[in-house]
Parts: sequence; structure tokens; C-alpha cells
Amino acid sequence: MATAGGLPYNAYDAERAQSPYSSHEKTHEASSSSQHEHMKRPGNSRTPSWDLLGGIKKLEQSYEQFDARNASQAHLIYAEGDTPKNKVSKFYHFLLNVSIVTRWFLFIVPVLGILWIPGILGVTTFPNAKIWAVKLIWWSIWLTVLWGGWWAALAASRVVPAVVRATVGVLAVGTRRYIEWMQVLHRYIALFAWALVLWVTWVPLIKNNQQNPGDKSVKAVDLIAKLLFGFFICAAVLLFEKFSIQWIAGKFHERSYAVKTALESSNRSRILARRIFYSFAKPGADVLLVEDIQRYFATTDEAAQVFALFDKDFNGDATREEMEITLMELHREQLSIENSMRDLDSAVGRLDNIFMTLYVVIAALIIAVALEAQLVTLITGAGTLILGLSWLIGGSLQEVLQSIIFLFIKHPFDVGDRVTINKETYTVKEIRLLSTVFLDGSSVSVQAPNNVLSTMFIQNLRRSPQMSETFTFDVSYATTFEDLEKLRERMLAFVTEERRDYHPSFDVNIKDFPDQSKMTLSVDIKYKANAKRRNKWICALKQALAEVNIYGPSGNPNPPPAVTRYTQVPWESVLWEEQKAAEEKGREQLQHPQPPHHIGGWDLRDKDASICKWFSAEIGNIG
Repeated sequence: MATAGGLPYNAYDAERAQSPYSSHEKTHEASSSSQHEHMKRPGNSRTPSWDLLGGIKKLEQSYEQFDARNASQAHLIYAEGDTPKNKVSKFYHFLLNVSIVTRWFLFIVPVLGILWIPGILGVTTFPNAKIWAVKLIWWSIWLTVLWGGWWAALAASRVVPAVVRATVGVLAVGTRRYIEWMQVLHRYIALFAWALVLWVTWVPLIKNNQQNPGDKSVKAVDLIAKLLFGFFICAAVLLFEKFSIQWIAGKFHERSYAVKTALESSNRSRILARRIFYSFAKPGADVLLVEDIQRYFATTDEAAQVFALFDKDFNGDATREEMEITLMELHREQLSIENSMRDLDSAVGRLDNIFMTLYVVIAALIIAVALEAQLVTLITGAGTLILGLSWLIGGSLQEVLQSIIFLFIKHPFDVGDRVTINKETYTVKEIRLLSTVFLDGSSVSVQAPNNVLSTMFIQNLRRSPQMSETFTFDVSYATTFEDLEKLRERMLAFVTEERRDYHPSFDVNIKDFPDQSKMTLSVDIKYKANAKRRNKWICALKQALAEVNIYGPSGNPNPPPAVTRYTQVPWESVLWEEQKAAEEKGREQLQHPQPPHHIGGWDLRDKDASICKWFSAEIGNIG
């Protein structure tokens, strides 16, 4: 059990945790622990000899219960029927699973015994036997270095990082990341150290112990020396490639490695927020002030920057709810980054494959030079190969290079970021080596090549802090200063009430009044980038303009109805005018009578007038 930052954590064995056959081992450890506790109970006094016998008995019980299907290491697991069913095989596999000491003993010692057979024979039975003018005893010594050196280098590469972490890592915390790299790359470090030891020991153990060598013997020993040097250079180049890949991956893992255990779940994030609040706030206080944390920072500006993370409404204090909101945002940020890290790990793996392909070519050239091949011939052949490849896959190589620069150097977004590209808003879904997958507003998957994205302007909305956008509009030229102040007061009240989404400030600026026909105003929208918040702010401005009677250049869009004029005249005058008009109309009809209209012999004039005329005529005839 160790502690870090006051939070306990247990050592974690990744291989054992990933093995599906670790239940037997856990049961075995539990039974061993219970037996150990039983031995410690009062009244159960045993001498050391009894303890030794107890240990032997426990080992015997473990041997009887051992099953190769439940081995402690994944590479030591065998299915039913894969191993011979005899006591020797079972005991061999049991020793492999007891501990790393017994396992390495079985790996190293038998082979060393075989390697020393020539040396022993050279000392006893064949004292004059030589290989390339070197006695057998020296070959056994160098082969011991060859075989034992690898295991020694491997053991050192595992032990040294742990020792350095417990010593230097405690004093210089910044070196821990490089120590972790050493733990991850311990096999490549061991390979580099082993190749160095083989090359260094070849000359004193073999070349310097040649006795009256012939030309063939000298050339053979020199050739092997050159090959060992070439292998050493190849191991160095390989270690450099792996360190480069680790550096690239580590640069993007730094943020996810950080404040991590405490933010791995929503519940723990809330607990951490409350712990921070009650640790720094004054007893009984409902809010946290910047003065409460100022003494823990070197400068006042640093304290203010940290406090601004929690002061969501910018009112000078931070409540517990605001701190919980901040920690929840950080929790969601971490989840997005972890998703991005998984994609980047896949991209780094593909990049590693590309680098390993180049490494194979470089290693072949190194070995060829070590074998004293003609350098000019090699360069000519390599140049011809490169020219042919550039003509064949030059475009693909350029795309890969541009994508690597875009992804690992520029790195404009992570998984979950909201970005704007060509005036379209997307959400990053997946990051690959050569392309990125987005989701548009309709949740449609959009794939874009990274080499194309590297040439475009990308606005990352989620990474952006509280943004400020200038909004310009025109109003009537008749707008007064008092109207603008009323508008400012109303909008200031709105942003103060909605201060979780907007910065509580509002100012109106008169930019211009062209031709004295209108006034151009500008205001700043200070908000956390979000289309919904922007629309809400603009609608609030529209309502405030209507409430304070500030209109556009054309004036009030809904003016009041026009005035209708009425004239009052006495009734007698109206009646006299009507009678006068009727008399004039009658005289006009008498002076200009209408001619009769005959259609088919019929008079179609007024019926009453025709009857009266006919009646008058009849009376005249009678008279």
C-alpha cells in the first residue's frame, strides 16, 4: 500500500489483472494468508524449525493443488491435454509458476550448464582445442556473457526504474514521467545494453585471446566484431524510435494522466468539489472568496485565474454548487480526453508501424555497411529505390506526413469537441491517423481527410473560454441618449439574472450615423459559446428595444391609426340643401325629357307615367 497526495492506491499487475485464470491464484494467496495468520495467533508458539516444516508442507499442498490451466501467468497457461500427464512435467510447470526466481532459474541455469561443457572439456580433456585460434574456455566465457548478459540486462531494466522512482523520483517529481517510460520500454533498453555488452566484451575475451591466428581466423573474428557493432547501432536506433513514439504518445497523455482518480466518476467529482469547498472556505461561510485561496499561490494573478474557474457568474464569490458544476465539467472533459486518447493510441500504433518499416530499411543499410559492402553501390541502389517509391507512392507519403503533423503537432481538437469548419458546426466522433470522423447537426457521420483539415480554419467552440461576439444593428436617427441608457439598464438586468450563461456586463456603442438618416449601434455578447445562448440573448435585446421604444431607421413598424376629421353642420342647413338639390333635379328633367324607348312596339318607359298619359288621352277623347 502506498499513498499519493493523501489518496491510497494499491499496486496493480496488468498482466495478472487481464488473465482470466487468476482466481486460483487469489484463492491460493487467501489460503496462505489465513495459514500465516493462524501461525501468529497467541498460544500457537512454534520454533523456526516448525516454521520451516510448515513452509515445506504448504509448498507440498500447493503442488498437489496445482493445475496448468490456472497458471499465474498468461503465457504459462496450458489447456487440458497440452502437457504430458506425469509427475516430472507437473513439477516442472509448478516450479515455473511458483515465482519469477524459480522460473528464471529454470531458464538460465540449464543453458549455462550446456554452454560450459566445451570450456570444461577444453580445460580437462582437450586442452589444445581451439576455434578460430581461441581456446574453448574463452568461448564458454563469452557465451556465458551472451546468455547470462541478456537476463542480467532484462533484470536490471526492470529493477533500476523502480529504484530510481523510489529515490530520484521522490526528490525530482518531474522525472517520474521518464521513469515510467523506462518501465514501458524496459525490453528495448535491455536489448540496447545487451548489444553494447556483447560488442564491448568481444575484443578482450575473443580477439585478444587468439593464439597464432591464421588469416581466415583473423578475418572471421573481425567480421563478427563488425556485425556486433552493427547490431549495437541497430539496437540504439530501435531504442530511439521507441522513445520517440513514447514521447509523442506521452505528450497527449499528460492531461489524462493528471487530479484522475478523483474525477473518474460523477459522484467522486461532486465529492471532490465539496472537499475543496469546505477545505478552503471559512467556517460557516456559504461562499468561497479569492482571498481564501490567495495565500496558496505565488502571485495574486495566479490565484485569480484559478478562482475564475469556479466563479461561474463572475460575481466575486464561488458557491458550492458552482464548484460542483466546474468539477462536473472537468469530469466530462476527462471522459472526452480519454476517448480521444484511445483514438490517438490507435493512431500512434499505426505511426509506430510506419517508423518500424523505415527502421528495417535503415537496419539493413547498417548491417550492409558493417559487412564492408561498397558504400557507393548502396547509396546508388537506395537512391534508385527511393526515386521509384516516390513516383509510386509519393502522394500517399505526403498525405501521411501532413496527417502526422496535423494530428501530433497541431492537434486542434479532441474527441467530443464542438468545432466549426466552413461555417458548419460538427462534433468530433473519432480521430484516425489519416482522417477524422465528425457528426453534424443531424447526427450524420462525416469523414474528412486530415491533410485537407490541416489547410482549413477550425474554430474549437468547446475549448474556447467565455466568448465575446460583436453584434451590430441600426436604429432610428431620433434615438436619444436617455433611450440608450434605458436599453443598457434593461439588458444589464437580463445578463445579471442569467449570469450562469452570460458575463454580467452590457455596453452600447454608437459607431456611426451615415447621412443623418440612421444610427449604427454595436454591443458585445459575452457568453459561453452556444447557439441557444446566443439566440436567447438576441431575443432579449429585441424585447428590450421594443420596451424602450427604440425603432429601426424606418420608424415604428406598428404606428397608431391616422386621425379622421368630422365637421358638424346644423340640420336645417342640411335639409335646405337636400330640398334645393331635389328641385334642381326636377327642373332639369322637365327641361330635358327622355325620349321613349320602343322595343318590339312596346313603350318601356316608366309604367306609372304611361298609365297617366293614357288616362289623360282617354279623358280628352270623352270631352
